[in-house]
Amino acid sequence: MKKFKNGAELAAEMHIEPEKLEKQFNKYNRNIETKTDKFGKKFFPNGPFVMDDEYYVAIVCPVLHFTMGGVKISPQAEVLNKEGPIPGLFAAGELCGGVHGANRLGGSSLLACVVFGRVSGGTASSYLLNDLSNMISNLPKESEKEAEKEPVEVQPSMKITLELYGTGEPITTEVKVPLNGQSNAIETTTTKKTKTSTEAKTSPKGHPGHIPITKKDKEEEGETKKDTDKASSNEPKPNRDRLISVEEVSKHNTEDDCWVIINGNVLNMTHFLNQHPGGKNAILLYAGKDASNEFNMIHQFDVIEKYAPETIIGKVANATSKL
Repeated sequence: MKKFKNGAELAAEMHIEPEKLEKQFNKYNRNIETKTDKFGKKFFPNGPFVMDDEYYVAIVCPVLHFTMGGVKISPQAEVLNKEGPIPGLFAAGELCGGVHGANRLGGSSLLACVVFGRVSGGTASSYLLNDLSNMISNLPKESEKEAEKEPVEVQPSMKITLELYGTGEPITTEVKVPLNGQSNAIETTTTKKTKTSTEAKTSPKGHPGHIPITKKDKEEEGETKKDTDKASSNEPKPNRDRLISVEEVSKHNTEDDCWVIINGNVLNMTHFLNQHPGGKNAILLYAGKDASNEFNMIHQFDVIEKYAPETIIGKVANATSKL
């Protein structure tokens, strides 16, 4: 968006003669007076338009804003077909249809994502919990398991190895069956697996090789954190009264080194780029330049002091601060 002091400046930006722009203004002003328009427009705010007025102009292009239509859902966010809810299928947002009429109701996207997002999540959780409950209730009881067991013939050459893992050291148990096949002569051998130094350092909690954190570990971790905090607290804070020339600001015009001028103050936006709600490109357009006019059109004057005061590193020489 750009500001133009008058219609002549706007015409120059559009690469047309001022007379052509004034002719179009007069034609539109007549539409305002008669409340008619060949495109069917009914409302005409901000008129009349004259050449000696100020204008803020931006190029507008069509974009996909909201998709009206989609699958049908129940009040519980269940996806429906002709027979009713489809088991285990839930939906929310623009995927879902609804009655919109000639145009959708403003704010309905918030209703779709916030309200039905939570409704679908709750319904899906209930569905899974109920499904799990049915699975558990249908499991055979211990008495039924014993009745279903069939006698197993023990093979003379059979060898079974079991590795048991817990929060401590892993245990390996070998079960050897003698050649005569007699079950009362079965031998078992249990050994403990020794942890390697790599396992001891890298194994996560609850898995083989886990070593509990000791008091010494916590103290060392605390000392490291203190050193880090101390180092960050010793970092020099920027001098807001430092005078910086426009030429110096213009040298810092990249994503890795981005300074901008806003209302007489110099801001180092390098580390703020990825935090900017409007995206980093909106700032990079003015890297090394004065962005005061564009900033003031869409921000309140105190927004920098509230949300990014650390970005102010000085003042422009021969300029008056307005922040």
